[in-house]
Amino acid sequence: MQIMNRLICIILFGGIFIDSARTQTAGLTYVSEWQYDLKKRLNYVGLLRLEGELTLGALSLELATLHIHNLSEERLMHDWQTFSNIEESNLAMGIAIAGISGRWGRHHVFGGIRNMNEDYFISEVTSFFTNSSCGIFPTISLNYPVANYPASAYCLNYNYQGIRWDYTCSLYSGVARTGVAGKECLFDRPFRDGGITGVSTINYHTEHGSYFYGVALHNRLLSDFQKREADDETIQEESVYKKKINFAWWLLAEQEVYRSGGRRITVLGQYSQNESVRRSVSVSQKEANEDIAVCCYRYGGVGILFDQFLPLKRPNRMGAFLNQALCNAGKETAMEVTAQFELTPNVQIQPAFHGVFKNGDFEKALMVRLIIEL
Repeated sequence: MQIMNRLICIILFGGIFIDSARTQTAGLTYVSEWQYDLKKRLNYVGLLRLEGELTLGALSLELATLHIHNLSEERLMHDWQTFSNIEESNLAMGIAIAGISGRWGRHHVFGGIRNMNEDYFISEVTSFFTNSSCGIFPTISLNYPVANYPASAYCLNYNYQGIRWDYTCSLYSGVARTGVAGKECLFDRPFRDGGITGVSTINYHTEHGSYFYGVALHNRLLSDFQKREADDETIQEESVYKKKINFAWWLLAEQEVYRSGGRRITVLGQYSQNESVRRSVSVSQKEANEDIAVCCYRYGGVGILFDQFLPLKRPNRMGAFLNQALCNAGKETAMEVTAQFELTPNVQIQPAFHGVFKNGDFEKALMVRLIIEL
């Protein structure tokens, strides 16, 4: 299986690099992350992303693949939101982008396979933090089978880029998958019973801030907090799979509050609701210790980012982030303190401390992340 995945990867990227004179962009990003729970457990996660774009007249062929290596099958922390935004199971090859796009003035259209993280929740301050909720909010990621890293889905995407305003809307096949073969194959009946996911955001930008409002709509409700089969082809509980509208909305704001020379302070605010999911688990389910599907109905987060406050010659950033997710199975509060230092123009190092409070328990972890971009 791994040999076949690698062969497909070589063929796909070979097509991009055959004619380098016509290649607009090509890149490689490798993220190497060590995790430690401050007790005895240590873990390593590596993420490799390869990407390229080839112009074909007025159109472009876009391709990006993901390759994940995780030393441990068991996660370091048992949080619902996932403290590391790159931690996933081993993946020989996943497709983040594969399709055709066209750009006409301020308008950009894409059709093919696409990951939701390519277009949403990618603002500057939000993207700095390593917590997974500084990505797709849990009111969406915990409630929908969406094209969230590392999974992707078939997608039609439109973007308008104005001077101050921009608008993005997308339609995804309802159930995302991670692989190119086997049960998780993207090409295996992508629209069967999965419904459609629609996502849209309208954003406003100034010299000192960015403000976002978005909605996500799925025409199925796949989570009713019952046990379900591990194989998604045999969902037996009828109550698990309802043809019911699943709706979420979110607000995101990033505002610069201080600037002097190269120094800058920016604050972050996040809020989201999903009123389509049930808010509580019955006492009998808790007492029976059933395998409850965790869903999130409300989420909020605040953060602060300091640019160039350390007396170093190279760029440096420091930040702190605090969020809370209200879920059917309880409340989870997560915190992060992190800093990023540039070693060379292509290499950054980012240590971080994570703490998670969940239903009376507290877990913590240290991580050190090395980022290489070529």
